[in-house]
Amino acid sequence: MAPQPTTSDSRGRPASVVIVGLGNIGSHLPSQVARTGQVGRLTLVDPDVYEAPNQRCQDVAASDLGKSKVEVQTRRVRRVDPRIEVLALRACIEDVPLGLLRADLILAGLDSRVARMNLNSTAWHLGVPWIDAAVDGGSMLARVNVYLPREGAPCLECAWDAGDYAALEQIFPCPSAAQTPSTNAPASIGAVAAAMMVVEAEKLLAGDDDHLLAGRQVMCDLRHHAYLITAYRFNPNCRFDHELWMIETPANKSPKMTLGQLVESESAGCSMLRVPGHRFSRAVYCLSCGRSQAAPLRLVRRIPSVRLHCPDCGGTMAVRGFDMRETFDFPSASRADRRRTLSSIGFCPGDVLSIEGPGTRHFVQLTADRNERGQVS
Repeated sequence: MAPQPTTSDSRGRPASVVIVGLGNIGSHLPSQVARTGQVGRLTLVDPDVYEAPNQRCQDVAASDLGKSKVEVQTRRVRRVDPRIEVLALRACIEDVPLGLLRADLILAGLDSRVARMNLNSTAWHLGVPWIDAAVDGGSMLARVNVYLPREGAPCLECAWDAGDYAALEQIFPCPSAAQTPSTNAPASIGAVAAAMMVVEAEKLLAGDDDHLLAGRQVMCDLRHHAYLITAYRFNPNCRFDHELWMIETPANKSPKMTLGQLVESESAGCSMLRVPGHRFSRAVYCLSCGRSQAAPLRLVRRIPSVRLHCPDCGGTMAVRGFDMRETFDFPSASRADRRRTLSSIGFCPGDVLSIEGPGTRHFVQLTADRNERGQVS
């Protein structure tokens, strides 16, 4: 019999949980979370497929090889409890609209410092508790941290020093740059980390704050079977802003509206648009022949691959750092810009927009038709 979804969380309904990263740790999480009986909706995020080397390091069968990780894990969840609604997003976490991450809890098994930093920012701004885990196969270590976005609580970056920031990967690396290496830790160690995460998730969703690992880290030394628990404090000099956003979800704002309609729907004092986690660009550059050409306004991470093919040499085109802009000024919009739909610029259902002006700022989430939900360009 499938686990019976409960209403034991503080909201009196089955919880919504996001799992980011389905590798050494994350491949064990979906089926374990599904068995808690506390979850009614599960969002899975990972861009990759399972490959042969993953069999030693991850919870993957031979029949899963060559298939997307989110597809494999979706099937597993449905075998455990077919009543759980699953949203599978084959994408990097940086490409997922923030609105799709608004949940009761985020579980993360990431192997990149930048990805962790970005997720810390996202979860905190959205007000979503998140649990982070990592492993060290050589030292046989597994660790778990629980973060609760609230006033005076420590975030991931509160414990960072200059050395941690210096070790960050490039946020916008060159296309030829090496990717962050995977952990290659034994699957057994990933399973231990995942189990500790799910135990903490059950406490959090049940409202068991007295025993929750909030603001602390548990390090499990599996070689010596020893545990080390470290408490963290809010760092007043932390580089992260610790803001909790209030996000509106008006029914009249969707990617189908034009940029002009968005401008007209805002008050006269709002003159600038920002999409947290994204940059705007109007130019691309060929990495092979050096050709630079103007391009329609677009979110950098969502430029279609067909537009990144050099017409001169056939090489790959990219956006240079100095061609990226964090904001778009409404007054600079041309007539052609105003006629374009937000979707043609790269906006997706669930994107959160920061609309700003002198001394004012508010956040709006783009809505979608039913058949559009969950799409990531």
